[in-house]
Amino acid sequence: AAAAAAALAPATATTAAAESAVCDVAGGSSSGCSSSRNSPTPSPAPADDASADTGNGTSSEDEDYFFEGPEKTLEVWFKPPKQDVAELDNKHPVGTIGLRAIARSKLEALLSLVRCTILSSTHTDCMDSYVLSESSMFVTPYRFILKTCGQTTLLKAVPRIQELAREVGLTEVEELFFHRRHFSRPDLQHFPHTSFDHETEFLSALFPEGSAYELGKNGDSWYLFTLNTPNHALHCTDKTLEIIMSDLDPEAMRVFFKSDKVRTAKDVERLSGIDSIFPGAKLDGFLFDPCGYSVNASLEEHYFTIHVTPQDDFSYVSFETDVPLQNYAPLVQLVTDIFRPGRFTVNFFTNEASTAQTNKLPAFNLKMPSFKRIDNVVYVFSHYHMFFSHFQRKSRTPDIDSGVESCVESRH
Repeated sequence: AAAAAAALAPATATTAAAESAVCDVAGGSSSGCSSSRNSPTPSPAPADDASADTGNGTSSEDEDYFFEGPEKTLEVWFKPPKQDVAELDNKHPVGTIGLRAIARSKLEALLSLVRCTILSSTHTDCMDSYVLSESSMFVTPYRFILKTCGQTTLLKAVPRIQELAREVGLTEVEELFFHRRHFSRPDLQHFPHTSFDHETEFLSALFPEGSAYELGKNGDSWYLFTLNTPNHALHCTDKTLEIIMSDLDPEAMRVFFKSDKVRTAKDVERLSGIDSIFPGAKLDGFLFDPCGYSVNASLEEHYFTIHVTPQDDFSYVSFETDVPLQNYAPLVQLVTDIFRPGRFTVNFFTNEASTAQTNKLPAFNLKMPSFKRIDNVVYVFSHYHMFFSHFQRKSRTPDIDSGVESCVESRH
């Protein structure tokens, strides 16, 4: 993977121990201008799949305009066959091993359960990446990542994912994470996403050993369900950073609306600075009509993904990457300079086989002069550390004055 600058250089090998808890396109698409898009429509929901009725009196016109940007994220690791353990870090041509051997037609059928479709795909020797009508999917030999937003029914895919894995010889789930931010309009979601209690009940029926957690305060809740069992230890490193942003600066969001100057995803990437986050990454972007943007970026065995809902009434941006870095603070600063959120949350997962050192993780060394830290929580699971920090902006002025261009230039 090509690092963006010296400050974003890959980390050296160390081990983070984890032993005990220390508390804590489509019509309705990935990026928000839902009713106006002239894109492929997602697969219809099953007839019995109705959203929760809260009787709040909102009009259908309001519902058509609103779009739920925050994604539901599922990450499932399968235990590789014994003969493949020694080859975990090797490259494999597309479709030759593990989950990558699942036919695309079966993946498309899987996504119909979720209420979304594939818009485009890219493939490296290590990973298959799919931009969806509602966010993203990544498939490696033994890891399956699915992120979906809007009114998708992501968890309905879990039993089918297990069936498809068994068809290619993967019978044991080694680790599982399901997480999401709170919804602005939970009344518009479909079961089992009508509440975190329902999601927990659904997953607990499949994984009785799983545990559920709620983090955050003052209405900025973040939910997690994970196995957290001592007998499940990944054989390879895993570090994932997620930045969840809301209350975005309207000026920063303007580039994510189609206009005479912004006609393609490449225009968005150049004007916003997204193409400079990790120079050398292979970008697969999609600009929705009339607004909204998604991109998957491949860096051989690693990725980053961004999803933008730019409307001022419910603006939202997510950034996620598994690129291993020595210090994540410059990356967090760069991403927040590009999108200029009023509030943002940083979630960071690292397993005991990863290269991270506990005292160098972002929840501890993030210094954001323009923001006030509202929350800071650390969880230590059986094989993972999880760090959660929430920030609120003091003033927009410093970031507007500095601008994206100066931030990008300072990295070269």
